[in-house]
Amino acid sequence: MILVISDYQKPLIQRFASILNISIVKVYKVQNTHQNNKNKAIMLCLGLFFLVAPTETALKTEQYYYIVCGVIAFIAWVNNGFRLRYDYTIAILLYLIYSLLSCFWSPNPEVSRYAIVKTVALVFLLITLQFKYSTYDYHRIKQYLVLQQIVLLAMFLRFGRIDWDGRLWIGSGGISTDPNSYTMWTILPLALLVEKLTSKEEKTIWKLFYLIALISSLYIVLLSSSRSGIIINLAAICICVLYRFKDYLRKSPGRSVLLLLIFIIMIIVVYVNIPDFVLRRFSAADTRELGGRTRIWGRFFSILNEHKWGYLVGLGEYSTVFYSPTGSVAHSVVIEILFSQGIIGLSFVLYYMFNAMRNVFKRDVYAGVGCLFTFIMSLTLSEFTSRPVMTAMFIGGMIILDNDD
Repeated sequence: MILVISDYQKPLIQRFASILNISIVKVYKVQNTHQNNKNKAIMLCLGLFFLVAPTETALKTEQYYYIVCGVIAFIAWVNNGFRLRYDYTIAILLYLIYSLLSCFWSPNPEVSRYAIVKTVALVFLLITLQFKYSTYDYHRIKQYLVLQQIVLLAMFLRFGRIDWDGRLWIGSGGISTDPNSYTMWTILPLALLVEKLTSKEEKTIWKLFYLIALISSLYIVLLSSSRSGIIINLAAICICVLYRFKDYLRKSPGRSVLLLLIFIIMIIVVYVNIPDFVLRRFSAADTRELGGRTRIWGRFFSILNEHKWGYLVGLGEYSTVFYSPTGSVAHSVVIEILFSQGIIGLSFVLYYMFNAMRNVFKRDVYAGVGCLFTFIMSLTLSEFTSRPVMTAMFIGGMIILDNDD
């Protein structure tokens, strides 16, 4: 007798088989759709989150879609039984608790507003990390990120403008997004575009679509004139191409040579078409100081040296703006966290990021490269709760099950 059962049915069926004296010749495992049904709500939430997120750069919609996505995610979590992972993701919860505590000794009178934003972002991240995703779910999420890049390109077509400094800005209603910031949005999607563009499984028509998206995104990055953005995006693409080249070299030498030639031609075309004002920014006097960031970092370290417990516990949430003579942030996620929450807070974040990177590189090199370089880009920006950083933290920390699990 042949029975087709799922894992959660197996003990019950075997018990009845023994009572009725029925011998089970072979058992076939089928995919347990129970988990996928529970994930419908959270997948809807993530799809909405990723596809609507780029409108934040121009329309400033984060206060609206975060509420909608947060409500959907919370309902899905309730339906999932309020399950909480007891692994390295707890570090995010501990950091959130400590950052809220640091509000009590923060000298910034506007600390509550920023604390609410951070709390909402981290709670949303924590809820989405509590689910177990199938490989099918994971591929859908990667497709969402590719589509996110298309939405971002559409935002540039509608709201992009070349400002007086020759750089491409995006915004509406007098509010603009800094070019350094939006170049971080492109890192992970570009890594995934390289994967799809060089995959044997993709159809030619889709590869043409991905190629157009890749070239358009690179052009946007170049027009940003963001030195760190250009270098990091190109580095991520290069590593992804070289990884695919190594894979092809073993299985298909001819295809690997063709891929390398196309890549070399693309690099030459990009270099030839770099605008002069972009090259001038690379040769500017402040390039050695990372655009003046090293002076800012030195100033914040000097302030920490003046406080006895500053390095250990930090000077309080969102305190960089208060202590800075110009009211500027630290222009580095690591230094921002170190200054605000000290070594205690920073250790929670670094512990999570280290484990998340190990997790993602074990299953997907392309996503791993995208997440890693997003974190590297964040070293020059004070945008810990930005959507690219939160996305990289989610992709790195999510649990993915085989379809049979």
